[in-house]
Amino acid sequence: MIVSSIQYCIYTIFVLLVFINTAFSADKYQTDISKIESQKLSDATKLRRIGQLDEANSILTDLVANNSSYYQAYYNLGLTYAKKKKYIESEKYLKRASVIREKLKINDNRIYNALGWVLFSQYKYEEAESVYLKGLDEKYNNNAANKRIYTNLGTLYYVTGDLPNATIYLSTSANKYGSKEAMNLLDQISTLEENQIQKVVSRKIKLSISEGEYIGQKVWLNESGGKQDSLISWNAGENHASVGIGHFIWYPKNQEGPFQESFPELLKFLLNNDVKLPQWLHVEKTCPWDSRSIMLRVKQDKDEKYLQLELLLRETIPFQVEFMIQRLNGALPLMLDTVNAQSERDNISKQFYKVSHRSDGAISSDGVYALLDYVNFKGEGTNKKERYKDQGWGLLQVLNGMDTHTDEPLVEFIESAKRTLERRIKNSPPDRNEGKWRNGWFKRLSTYQS
Repeated sequence: MIVSSIQYCIYTIFVLLVFINTAFSADKYQTDISKIESQKLSDATKLRRIGQLDEANSILTDLVANNSSYYQAYYNLGLTYAKKKKYIESEKYLKRASVIREKLKINDNRIYNALGWVLFSQYKYEEAESVYLKGLDEKYNNNAANKRIYTNLGTLYYVTGDLPNATIYLSTSANKYGSKEAMNLLDQISTLEENQIQKVVSRKIKLSISEGEYIGQKVWLNESGGKQDSLISWNAGENHASVGIGHFIWYPKNQEGPFQESFPELLKFLLNNDVKLPQWLHVEKTCPWDSRSIMLRVKQDKDEKYLQLELLLRETIPFQVEFMIQRLNGALPLMLDTVNAQSERDNISKQFYKVSHRSDGAISSDGVYALLDYVNFKGEGTNKKERYKDQGWGLLQVLNGMDTHTDEPLVEFIESAKRTLERRIKNSPPDRNEGKWRNGWFKRLSTYQS
């Protein structure tokens, strides 16, 4: 089972980077603080360091209640909640500290490192990136803080699959500030291509934990830019919700469509892996919102079911990755079972192998990502309901449409996918106006070739 070990390792790095030398034991940055308040802050810091978090919180809460502009108290309160993994509360106090810091022009950028890490821990990658960049842009002369921010920002890019930017920031942290953590991640990047896939056995692709996380992040970035706000969506003109990092299809009650529903299968997968679901999801197997307008309204109103579903999706990203990999593992035998001619079966197997392997027989990480993403994107192509004019658009059709004599199978896979999707647009009902999606679809296909 894929669990987020890369996230765990990076979490460990961040814990070290965030909590070493980040708490204020003295009022270095603010002068209008009484000796009593300063002593209480020092006491709270000592309590937090020895793990007495509730006691530290109690002191810090009193301090901010009595002094609404006490920067250090808000900052340390945010750190304490972060150490308790209560990230929502931590974010609130760190953002308050940030406002005070700007108002009082306090020369300290460690707040950006702490806040960036808390946002990262909630998968708010875009906001975390902005915070880290802001911390660097102000060009403080705090080498220790800069070292942590460069490392953490490089790590964020690594997790989200942006390896060029990851290399830039990690290299700065390693070469300019001597970060060993950054150097270790740079070593991982250099070997990622060679180790992307652990092994292939009986045509079943098995990913290591960190590799699965890496590919899953690329899928999420393709679907919705890696934004938490897009974990639940409903495209205009469609009669189903799209949920999770893979935008798994979920139909409301009494609704049907030509596209294969996948979210109920994900729920079964989560249950089989002992994931606790909200109680209402044990009863309601169909999407509880009958239309896009209703879903947008409950989102705006912060409906309890909507918030519970969003939290579930946010907390089960590693399981969603494994679910997609499991689907890819079953794709080839499923496709072969629907084809009668032996020559066609042989061609599909051959093309699947050529895309997933390099010419020297080694695994192609880009090829495996392309296969996995396309299956999640447009399905296996075996569902007869997913047809326009009796022609499908899934992985089966793409593999079947490839030039059998190509020397560049991944390039040909992308071109065949484009031809397949162009045919879908041409065959689709005019009122669906599917041509509006062409640019987005083709942009996604372009990510298959790095």
